[in-house]
Amino acid sequence: MSSIISHVYMGNILKEKYNLGNEFLYGSILPDMLAKSEGPQTRELTHHLRHGILYGNEGDFPDIERFINDNNKILPNSQMMQGYLAHLIEDMLWFSVYIPKFILNYDEDTYILKKDSSFIKRDVFWNNMYSDYSILDERLIKKLNIDFDALKEEFLKITDDANLKEAISNNFNKHEIKDKSLEIISEEDFEKYISNSLEKVSLVLDKIYN
Repeated sequence: MSSIISHVYMGNILKEKYNLGNEFLYGSILPDMLAKSEGPQTRELTHHLRHGILYGNEGDFPDIERFINDNNKILPNSQMMQGYLAHLIEDMLWFSVYIPKFILNYDEDTYILKKDSSFIKRDVFWNNMYSDYSILDERLIKKLNIDFDALKEEFLKITDDANLKEAISNNFNKHEIKDKSLEIISEEDFEKYISNSLEKVSLVLDKIYN
């Protein structure tokens, strides 16, 4: 999912489950922070995207097998890379399974919303989606048993890269959204997504820690 906070929320659950450190949480936001610091054109590299069909849906999705093979020597000993992998698995599920629950492609500029078969412009859809992310982020932060501001400061100390520091400063933030309802994402689908992601990532981490 493109919500940075959702990656931290799931990462924190996994961190506690496997007795990991905040380096794992840092890794869990790193793909998005790198893409934001280096520009959207780098997303193919930062997210190890590959075009194909996954779960019956066509698109550009993180290639999990390639990432594991490329990093098989350092993954067992790097919590940061394990967090990075968790992020990619979570994104893979979100974009291959859950986004197709909401829309059908109509043309280059238009989607069809599955919930009511209405047409919606791509930019409007994604604006509504990011608004939903903010609403859900606020709810997740309230559930997080961490000092958010202290975690942000810790993340900023990990890297010396000025562009990456700026990306973290500008994007790893709390949201305060009042009196707004979800436009695209349903509560039920979001809860399923969280559960499915934790299950998928746990299957990989079990091979390292069990």
